[in-house]
Amino acid sequence: MLYNKHMRKHQQKQILEVIETLYEAQVSELYADCQEGALGVGEYIEEIVGEGTATVSLLEEYCELIYKASNGEATQKELKNKLKQVEKSIVTELKPNRIEMIFLSYKAAMSDSIESIYMAAKEDPNCDAYWIPIPYYDKNPDGSFGDKHYEGAEYYKENIVCTDYREYDIQVRYPDVIISFSPYDNLGKMTSVDPDYYFENLRNQTDMLVYVPYYVTTFEAAKPPFTQCPGVLYSHKVIVQSEEIRECFIRDYNELIKLGYSEEIYGKAEDKFVALGSPKFDAVINAKREDYKLPTEWQNLIQNPGGSKKKVIFYNTSITASLNNPGQYLKKVKYVLNTFKQHNDVLLWWRPHPLARTAYSGIYPELEKEYDDIVAEYRSAGWGIYDDTPDLHRAIVWSDAYYGDYSSVVLLYEVTGKPVLLQNAEKIEDDNDELSNVIRFTDLYDDGENYWVSALDCNALFKIDKATLKAEYKGSFPVQLKHTTLLRKFLYSSVCEIDNKLYFAPCNATEIGVYDLITGIFSSIPISMDYNINSSIFKFMGIYKTEEGFFLIPAYYQAIVFYNVNKDELSYYNDCYELLNEMCLRKGEKFAPISLGTAVFNMYKNKLCFPCYNVSAIIKLDINSGKVMVSERQGDESNRFSSVIEVNDKCWLIKINGDIEIVASLDSEYYSEVIKLPDDDSIKNTNRFAPPILYDDFIWLLPSRGQNAYKINSKTKEITHLEGLECDKLINEYGYISYSFLKVENNHIITLSIKEGLFKKINKKGDIIQSTHIRITDDDCKLSKRKMKAEALASTLFEYLFFNLTDLIESVSEIEYKKMIKCESNSGSNIYEYTKQDIFKGR
Repeated sequence: MLYNKHMRKHQQKQILEVIETLYEAQVSELYADCQEGALGVGEYIEEIVGEGTATVSLLEEYCELIYKASNGEATQKELKNKLKQVEKSIVTELKPNRIEMIFLSYKAAMSDSIESIYMAAKEDPNCDAYWIPIPYYDKNPDGSFGDKHYEGAEYYKENIVCTDYREYDIQVRYPDVIISFSPYDNLGKMTSVDPDYYFENLRNQTDMLVYVPYYVTTFEAAKPPFTQCPGVLYSHKVIVQSEEIRECFIRDYNELIKLGYSEEIYGKAEDKFVALGSPKFDAVINAKREDYKLPTEWQNLIQNPGGSKKKVIFYNTSITASLNNPGQYLKKVKYVLNTFKQHNDVLLWWRPHPLARTAYSGIYPELEKEYDDIVAEYRSAGWGIYDDTPDLHRAIVWSDAYYGDYSSVVLLYEVTGKPVLLQNAEKIEDDNDELSNVIRFTDLYDDGENYWVSALDCNALFKIDKATLKAEYKGSFPVQLKHTTLLRKFLYSSVCEIDNKLYFAPCNATEIGVYDLITGIFSSIPISMDYNINSSIFKFMGIYKTEEGFFLIPAYYQAIVFYNVNKDELSYYNDCYELLNEMCLRKGEKFAPISLGTAVFNMYKNKLCFPCYNVSAIIKLDINSGKVMVSERQGDESNRFSSVIEVNDKCWLIKINGDIEIVASLDSEYYSEVIKLPDDDSIKNTNRFAPPILYDDFIWLLPSRGQNAYKINSKTKEITHLEGLECDKLINEYGYISYSFLKVENNHIITLSIKEGLFKKINKKGDIIQSTHIRITDDDCKLSKRKMKAEALASTLFEYLFFNLTDLIESVSEIEYKKMIKCESNSGSNIYEYTKQDIFKGR
């Protein structure tokens, strides 16, 4: 009976290869070999698809013709024609209709990245799907292999049928598709799969080697080494979660091509990278509590004496965060455990990264015992859940909120709609410390009686009474965050007021924030994402008000934007960016921020001008023509500019190293004078000072990523060091800027020190006359704080000086939470269908 079995593409290919050798053999009159080859092919076909095929009948006719040819009774032409009939029949009758696909998994805890693809493949009667756990090794500090591990069938759920890797010979079976999530080959720092399963070795053992990342990521985190690892290079296809992430992979893959890697060998980027979603989302969205039974011990911990379920907070600790400052990190973990120990109404579910202990033993062995002691004490105490199982989704589905490090788990958790608070490893104070409820911001609007600020650390607008410096929460902006959790911080950078409306420049937001001072209504003005090419973060760092509206001064966003208030119209000016990117490449630089937000406007010549941060250049926008020009200036890395200020009809350009170049105007190509400031321990090749201001005939320079503060006499050029305004070096080492803005108010300067959250007033001499925290403290603002906590249950926040771990615990305890899935996902079936169709197309 025909087709009691099925034909795979590789099997058809093998048959056709034998037919090709028969053509050559019969021309050489090697008739015995032809007879033997044809009989072998016929037996192979019957073994695969059964008896009764037309192809085998034609092969039998060919064998008879071979016999005649050996006796001189048939011609070469007759043999050739008959063999052509056989070949045609193989192509048409034995068309591939079956696929063999293997799934290589080494860490069961990470295998959700391919599980839903396997499930789709297993359900297809025309697919032979094999789930193959493979061995892996710890790596010693010198890169050599350490202990060997193998997580076999007992590590997986019942619906996954495991095949022993020793019983499946990839070279012999030559599967149509190989899917793996272990992309680092010999470059992994902590572990390595067995070298037989390196992507470099697998590439020639299948027609389609597919890399599916074991993580989901954000737009700005999709960069080397993740986007240029061996799995990316050697795979035929890389499946990514979104079009935005695909663009990142294409960008970095093309960098490899420029270095000499061949597109002919490794494939073209446009074909290699496919955006079909991530199976990790499938697992979260489809998860139900009834599908994930709890051990009796855990069930007893979760259940209250009356039978109700306790609120559960999932505490996730990652490798990356713990290795940045491991000693401090372990102090933070101890603080978190102690905090939960004091809250009997909320249960802690701690799930460290599966490779956490491996990381400590291999990279920081001196801290291995301390880490082990923390874990041992927590487990023996028995008041919380310690989860070292491979099943991440059980923790997600049973918990009511997330607390911990930023990792791909956060992106998964967000789709549940449950609250997320990202821990700050530096913050280990309790809820009553002096920094509690402090508000930080990067700009303000002064209405005469109040300051209006958008909070740095969350989506919140505050009105601050200038007399008392007490803050009132006014509400939150209607933001639509499309890319990343990290966007919830630093939503807006700068603010201006026009016709009793506040306009906030989007930094990590995707729209201009608007607040009506008369009606108290929030609104937004969406900006185009077509120019948000290289990063979703830090779109604009400045706002420049004009008579008709305002300009948004770009950072990573690749256009200058003007909003005409009267016409309610946005204009985009982009024609300089191709040149800027060429300049970056010419200097060997990757794309960097265009500017840090300061600009000057030449009313006479109708030009908006600002210095370019990523290369040594001045950008000039002609308002009348809409043309953007770039004036490149010569010099090395330190010749880039961070800011500009206009003084006495001249422009003072502040270099990133702190030196000042004075020019007659920004139309001038030459400087007239240079002021050199003393060197200090500033971070090199980055903005040393915050945007300067002119006050009392002095240019004031307070540190951003620098160390020291100065004021410079604009007439005599005399430099004065301002004591008491220096920056603690520790601030810079952890990436903070010192001062975010400077503004003149009455007879003093006002500013905010970001790290300490201190609002400062400085007199003409440079003395600090007031230094205080701005916070929500009085009874009138308690309701506002409760509103913010309630809102936190539907968003993602960073743990900072206002909202901390205790706030999250109280929020989850007080407010009834209703689960809400925010998206749908069938990535696994889509990926399976894509690979199947691609195989059958004959790629």
